[in-house]
Amino acid sequence: MLFFLTANVSAILLLVFWNVIWKDYCIDKARFELFSLRSEIFIKAAKKEIEFNSELYEELENNINSAIRYAHKISVFEIMLGSFLFKVFGAKLEMKTFNPDKLSEAEKIVYFSYKDGIDNIIITYIINTHAFVTMALTPFVMVEVFKGMFRVRRDDRTIQSLKNNQYTKKIANDVEICAREHALA
Repeated sequence: MLFFLTANVSAILLLVFWNVIWKDYCIDKARFELFSLRSEIFIKAAKKEIEFNSELYEELENNINSAIRYAHKISVFEIMLGSFLFKVFGAKLEMKTFNPDKLSEAEKIVYFSYKDGIDNIIITYIINTHAFVTMALTPFVMVEVFKGMFRVRRDDRTIQSLKNNQYTKKIANDVEICAREHALA
């Protein structure tokens, strides 16, 4: 009886933690990162690296402001539904759409780097706040972690066997230095 009571209380506390504390924290974190991106773009414009009245600046600012405003509503379902509706009805809607092909090469680099930043923040938020996505991705992440652990062990054993051979000692040291530099990068 005590076990069931403890299990129920634990489940309730977990739900409260997940829905109240964790989700609010993730929303605040995502919004903070989006505000930081918006500040970076503003600073670039203030330094005249981007024009304030350019289509690039307006598009990035609109994307970030929309993400900030609707961060609490972003979900996998909303993204899938929005993508579907845009593909079906997008051509029929008379909307002003942004075309990055019109930008100069330097502006394209700026646009895509900030667009990737926005997308990464939103994807991280979705993964962190949606239990289904988190549970679905956990096995894949664990497999990659274990693969990495075994790969490191195998590399260490290979380097040790090379070091034991006098002829290849210098090469083994060079390989070890390269492997460590690659692991740090």
